[in-house]
Amino acid sequence: MQHAKKIFLKPVIVFLIISLICFISADTLRSWQIDPLVVMGANLLLLNMTIIVLVLLMNAMKNTNPNVFTRTIMAGTFIKLMVLAAAALIYIFAAGENRSVYGIVASLLLYVIYTIVETKTILELNKKKDA
Repeated sequence: MQHAKKIFLKPVIVFLIISLICFISADTLRSWQIDPLVVMGANLLLLNMTIIVLVLLMNAMKNTNPNVFTRTIMAGTFIKLMVLAAAALIYIFAAGENRSVYGIVASLLLYVIYTIVETKTILELNKKKDA
């Protein structure tokens, strides 16, 4: 149980920091034409996807075949990107002229941040001599 808390702590901290930034600086973000709700939606989506991928990676680490771990990292990263792209397309078509292009760009930046946090977290857990 302690192991699982350590794994999910970093993504949750990133989520809380980004949420706090969105709430505190909502007016500033709007002045930069970034819709804070778009960023918050992407933040929540990426947190959920990161947790799912971390669970998959924890299971992959138990496998004796090291290729399973590598494939899971690559598949998880790709799936997160495709889900975020699908969410962006749905948002673009649903919002019409009121869409926030800079909000979508901020969401892609969040994708990079969550991917880095996820990779660092799982590689810290995989520190073994023969890994």
